[in-house]
Amino acid sequence: MDPDRDGLVYSVRKSIRNTQSEDMFSYISNLGIHSFFAILCTFILHIFMARLLGPEEYAIFGTYMSILFFFLIACTSIYFIIARFTVFYRSRSQVEQIAYVISRAFQYLFLFGIALFFITLLFSRQISSFFNIPSATPTIVLGFIIWFTVLRPIYEGAFRSLDEQKKWGWFRFSESFLKLVFALLFVYTGFSVVGALFGVGIGLFIALAFAYKHIFYFQNAPVIPPNNSQLLRYSFPVVLTMVSFALLLNVDLIIIKHLFSAEQAGVYAAATLLAKTPFFLTWVLIGISFSNLSLLQVEGKDPLLIIKKIVSLVVPLFFLLTLILLISTDFFLNVFFGSLYSIGPILGFYSFSMGLLSLSLIISVYLLIVQKEYSLFALPLFSFALIFLLVSFNASFFQVMLSVMIINALLTAYLLYHVRNFLSFDYFL
Repeated sequence: MDPDRDGLVYSVRKSIRNTQSEDMFSYISNLGIHSFFAILCTFILHIFMARLLGPEEYAIFGTYMSILFFFLIACTSIYFIIARFTVFYRSRSQVEQIAYVISRAFQYLFLFGIALFFITLLFSRQISSFFNIPSATPTIVLGFIIWFTVLRPIYEGAFRSLDEQKKWGWFRFSESFLKLVFALLFVYTGFSVVGALFGVGIGLFIALAFAYKHIFYFQNAPVIPPNNSQLLRYSFPVVLTMVSFALLLNVDLIIIKHLFSAEQAGVYAAATLLAKTPFFLTWVLIGISFSNLSLLQVEGKDPLLIIKKIVSLVVPLFFLLTLILLISTDFFLNVFFGSLYSIGPILGFYSFSMGLLSLSLIISVYLLIVQKEYSLFALPLFSFALIFLLVSFNASFFQVMLSVMIINALLTAYLLYHVRNFLSFDYFL
């Protein structure tokens, strides 16, 4: 018998008992505080970069950060899968299956990250040319950050499996804070946008390195392979859903950076970052409550109470932000990002569409939780439709944003239609 492995199994089983007895909303609020400060650090990072780099170089930084967020959203599907099956196996004290899922996921995503890095390195000149960037260096740095970005959801899965919510929260905050510190350090020392991106990569690497012991625990625990057919059957709709939302959120900025001038792309990146605030909040709330939603479903309880609380936080925010941006868009852009950033009241309508996308995300996650995912198989069609509209109609910011608004409105209407039979609308009032 390996005493270290036995000790790990005991600690995880003990966390199972603790989780079952703790207050769910206290858990979510505790983690939410750390996540709020993590988001704050991220916004401060973008504000400083927009002011220090100017619109032309911030266009590179903003676009590449958007691409990183695309990979983060897409790979967070792995966290959702881990969280779902962790809840299932924990309810049966099957710790070995949890260890298998996390350790194998880390191995596969580590290799996937290496592959993405070498692909980015190999095609760095072509990628830079597509984005109208004269040097391939920022793209190479982007590949380095992607390598480690795809690993981040595995860490969150490990924290959740061990019921280390305080450490999970500190991991989120420290990661964002380190990115801010190192990006500012490299920019102030004269390394411009390459230094900003490299600082983000270094901050992420340090945070992951210090938290690696949680992955190491599972890699050294006894493992038992789970039912792979069940795992794959659940994984497909989750991955499909997250990749679709990643495209819906980020593809407009990618098109803008390709077709518009560097200065225009920088203004668009800063403006849309502000308008996407409701989605970022929704993303955090969904991430920290997904395990609890899954737990309620496994126990045969209704997860709509948490869904209602998430909606009650997000909907007022996106209505308020829409109103503010309709009235004084350029004022807030100038306050946060500087006098060089101006876009007009169209941003208010774009913000409203991001609120609709947030609501669509909440409904989609609910459908995944209750295993009514059949309606989610149409999500890629909305992503492709958005890409088609953006490629066809891109003469101005107005046309690009209008395309985003149309697709997000249609997506929300589609999802609301599919939940009409088992989701009472008074739940959102």
